[in-house]
Amino acid sequence: MCCDGCTPEAVSSLREIAGPVRVLDLPKARGYGYGNRNVAMEQAEGDVVAWLADDDLYLPDHLERIGEVHDAGDYEIVQGTACHVRVDGFVEAMGDDWSHPFISEQMREGGRAASTMSAISHRIETAQRVGGWNADMDAGADIDLWRRMAPVAAAVTLAAPTVLHLRGTGRGQSPAERIEQNRALFLRMDDPVELARLRAEMGHAMYRRFADHQQEGHHLKLEVEELRRRLEAEAADAEKLRQLRERLMPLLRARWMLRQRLSGRRG
Repeated sequence: MCCDGCTPEAVSSLREIAGPVRVLDLPKARGYGYGNRNVAMEQAEGDVVAWLADDDLYLPDHLERIGEVHDAGDYEIVQGTACHVRVDGFVEAMGDDWSHPFISEQMREGGRAASTMSAISHRIETAQRVGGWNADMDAGADIDLWRRMAPVAAAVTLAAPTVLHLRGTGRGQSPAERIEQNRALFLRMDDPVELARLRAEMGHAMYRRFADHQQEGHHLKLEVEELRRRLEAEAADAEKLRQLRERLMPLLRARWMLRQRLSGRRG
C-alpha cells in the first residue's frame, strides 16, 4: 500500500487494518504521486503489480482471476474490466479493450485508450523496461505508461467485470458521502446474494454498452449506405452531363464554323 503524503494518523490507521500488506509511508510526490509508484514497484517482492486507486474497489475474486492469467505466463499486461458506479448507484461500463487490434494500434500510434488504473496489472519488469511512471507529469501518467508499454507487451482483457470505479467528473461528494457509498458496496460484496446481484448489474452494464455499440454501428452503416447512394446518383448525373456534352460538341463546332464562313463572306 503506497501512501502519497498521507497524514501520520492515516498511515497509522492503515497499518492497523492492512494485516500482512506492507504500508509505504512516502512524502507527497508531484501530481498524483507517480514517482511514489516507481518506489512501490522497486520495493515489491513479487514480479507482478496490480494497481488500486483509493477511489476504486476490487470484487473479491479480481486478484485471483488476473493472477491465473499471469501464472499462465502468456501475457505481460492483464486488463480487468471496470464499471463506473454513479452517485445514485447506477452502474455503467467503462474503458477500452486494449487487446482489440484496433485499440492496440490506436495506442501504438499515440491515440488515447481509456481505462481506470485500477483495472491494470502488469509485470514489473515490463514497466521498468520502458522507463516506469513519469514522475515529472502532473496528470495523465497512467495513459502515458500504458502507451509506452503497449508496443512491447502482450495484453489480454478479462471478459467478466471485476473492478468498480467510484469517481467521476462533477461527482461533488463529501468525504462522509463517499465513505458511506464505499461501506454500502463492501456490505453488498460481503453478502453472497448481494454480490451476485452486483455482478449481474455489472454484466448488464457491459451488455448495454455492447448493445449501444451495435446500435451505433447500425446507424453508421445506414449513413454509409445513404452516402453511397448519393455518390452513385452524383456519378450517374455526371455521366449524363458527359454524354450530353459529347452530343453538343459537334453542334457547337458546326455553329462556330458557320459563323467563321459568314464572317468571311461579309469581309
